Amino acid sequence: MLLQAKARAITGRVLARIAKTAGATARVRLSSTRGGYTRFAVNTVTAAAETEDVTLSVTIALGQRAAEAATNQLDDGALDDVVARALRFARLVPENPEAMAPLGAQRYGKGPTADPHTARAAAVDRAPLAQVALDQARAAKVTIAGFIEHAHESISLASSAGLWAHHESTRGAASCSARTPDATGAGWAGAVAHRLVDLDGAALARVAIDKAQRSAQPKKLEPGRYTVILEPAATASLVSFVIGALDAREADEGRSCFSTPGGGTRIGEKLFPDTIVLRSDPTDAPLGARPFDDAGVPLAPRTWIDRGALTGLVTDPYWAQHQHRAATGAPNGWSLAGGGSTREALIAGVKRGVLITRFWYLGLLDPRTLAATGLTRDGVFLIEDGAIAGPVNNFRFNQSALDVLASCDALGQTAITRVDAGFPFRAPWLRTHDFNLASISEAV
Repeated sequence: MLLQAKARAITGRVLARIAKTAGATARVRLSSTRGGYTRFAVNTVTAAAETEDVTLSVTIALGQRAAEAATNQLDDGALDDVVARALRFARLVPENPEAMAPLGAQRYGKGPTADPHTARAAAVDRAPLAQVALDQARAAKVTIAGFIEHAHESISLASSAGLWAHHESTRGAASCSARTPDATGAGWAGAVAHRLVDLDGAALARVAIDKAQRSAQPKKLEPGRYTVILEPAATASLVSFVIGALDAREADEGRSCFSTPGGGTRIGEKLFPDTIVLRSDPTDAPLGARPFDDAGVPLAPRTWIDRGALTGLVTDPYWAQHQHRAATGAPNGWSLAGGGSTREALIAGVKRGVLITRFWYLGLLDPRTLAATGLTRDGVFLIEDGAIAGPVNNFRFNQSALDVLASCDALGQTAITRVDAGFPFRAPWLRTHDFNLASISEAV
């Protein structure tokens, strides 16, 4: 694990080597992780490990030619080698007309700090989370599997122009999946936290087991367009497509759902109900946020969709210079605001619809409409006359993520989930209409 003083010394040694080549400029990225994981399956622990990792990436530019090389070794020989490889490649690659000079010194706001307990955590701290899940599964006579992890991470950025940025963070995550003995019912629960102590293994196991038992022996429900209630994990999966589409260049060039037909963007246009508010906040510790992006651009809290209106688009340094705008940086710490509706109130407002636990195997079909497809998983339930009527089969869906937000009429409590094992996202329970459950899936 590389703390600030050691990381700065290493990046300085790299930059000193590059400075010997006339005309070369450079960016250096140094990341390190210390952590561990415990895996369990078929009601028993199957693996546990402590891990340490480090990656040094060096990007060297010779005019408009630039190349990157990387290593996981930090001795003098490895530093010589990674610099030599990056230089050799930089002399071979074609010129890039969009190449940007490295950033110089920047001023950053105060980011979240690492949690000391999570930074020191080991297998003994993960064991109770796994044990409580295993005990509950055996008592309920279901099969359970899960994964518990924690990490202390650092990232350091430096450049030949004087950039220096360093941030340390901690994270913990736990998830479990339960199956009924007849293999017809499946349930899942997961959580992400800044502090390992904030993960409640007992609560996650209860949710997964209860969902599995209630989803067993599902009835057949025909495909069609339904009112649906999405749990936070399902909401996050779809809204991640909206986040991915917030790119200024794509919109300006007419390649985005946020482009206007005659040219220009939809900034300022009201696209969704007043309840839809999408923010990024680099000070939000539970979301693993940090005050700069991978290029070293300073980040600030920002609202991208405010009361349903698009208020901004993500602009990288090249496009900012090209369009004479300020660069926003690539944000982190994403959240979609929740609402005051309880789970029971969301269900009570549905005459006939479907409750969905989560999605998987998602894919974007059309960037101009944000039409996406995927499969439901781990519990789908029919709602009739404001009450859960029982479990039903899984589906493949085809649905625009924009339409999900545009048709939203109620939001509930938020939870932090990790989008398809990617970035953490604070997302709410969400009720929307005319959702296209296109075909039946035979998977449990």
